[in-house]
Amino acid sequence: MNRTTLASTLALLMLPLALTVGCAPPTNQTLDLGSEALTDADAMTASELPPPTYTAAAPAIELPPPSLPPAPAAPAQTVRPAPTPPPPSTTPQPRIHVVQRGDTVWSLSGRYYGRASHANVRRIVGANPGLDPDHIRIGQEIVIPE
Repeated sequence: MNRTTLASTLALLMLPLALTVGCAPPTNQTLDLGSEALTDADAMTASELPPPTYTAAAPAIELPPPSLPPAPAAPAQTVRPAPTPPPPSTTPQPRIHVVQRGDTVWSLSGRYYGRASHANVRRIVGANPGLDPDHIRIGQEIVIPE
């Protein structure tokens, strides 16, 4: 139930109370009750009257708690131990570089070894038989030794 509906319901519940406020006859006047008349003097004294009872302005509306659709049950899974990694290789695995636009053997030696030098260029050319360092092609795979 939204706030507007709640406010409208509360206003409708308060309507009879609002209509009866101010409807009591003025004091010291006679009320016409059909065949007999009753004045304030005939009424009970204030000490004889029962204490007034007060009611809440509107009963509290109890809303059901919000509910979410049930989560789908997860299928039972068996727990398997993690696979053991293969033993480390004693020989270092070479890296493969795919030539991009602008790459040169000199720039690759600087990228992979931290410093471009003739010795690093010779390492790359030595790991790639038939490689012409002056003519590498885009998409060509070049082995970069450790």
